[in-house]
Amino acid sequence: MNIKMRNEAINLMWIRDYLRMGKTRPKWAFLADEIFRLERPKRAKETPEEIVKWNPFTQDWRPKERAKHIPERIQSAMKSASKHGVGLEAAKPSHETKVGLPIWLHRKTNSKAARLYKKNEAKCLKTKHKTHYVHQVVRLTEEVPKNHRKTNFCTCETC
Repeated sequence: MNIKMRNEAINLMWIRDYLRMGKTRPKWAFLADEIFRLERPKRAKETPEEIVKWNPFTQDWRPKERAKHIPERIQSAMKSASKHGVGLEAAKPSHETKVGLPIWLHRKTNSKAARLYKKNEAKCLKTKHKTHYVHQVVRLTEEVPKNHRKTNFCTCETC
């Protein structure tokens, strides 16, 4: 039996369990999410703590290599996932799933949309309007008050 292949298979099964969402998700996966948050890259540090469903597979970032807070077991599994191109994929995600995803540093964001992350408008949405998920941005665009002004000094009830 090839030990390296066996360990790789174990790592991939561990990642499969980590990626489970909902009631069947193991408790240790939530702990792993917290560890990843500690070691997220500098550009993701701005991402608000309120985002619960974020991890390296839902967001466009990876934890630092050889990070001191990430146990070797988790690092090994992440390397296996990267090597084999593991990611969250859904053939036909429901509307609920789509709007429940984090909006910032999203995994499937194209390069033009990714550049918007640092713009003033995006900073306003993140800090002033507290938008963290797709459904929050959709709701915000559907409920624009008539007295809204496109400035930093808008005093409408939404702003």
